[in-house]
Amino acid sequence: MQQKDFIIQNPNGIHTRPARKIVTASSAYPCEVFLEKSGKRFSAKRLLSVLSVNGKQGDAITVVTEGEQEQEALNEIGTILELVWDEAPAGE
Repeated sequence: MQQKDFIIQNPNGIHTRPARKIVTASSAYPCEVFLEKSGKRFSAKRLLSVLSVNGKQGDAITVVTEGEQEQEALNEIGTILELVWDEAPAGE
């Protein structure tokens, strides 16, 4: 099992576009992939689950992976969480 904390950098947090990227990336790996926030665990392989994280800019999210290719999955999901998307800030 691997786990690491990442800080959401995107000004709009985890919305549909980054959530879809997380699900697509997670689903490409055979290991289990979870996101944890505030003591709750969410499957990173289900869109509604990822959106339920309700991650905002500056929130710490723990990525937990277990199984084959767990380190690769952890690195890829962490990169997505720390990416600043090219989009207008919320409310504009």
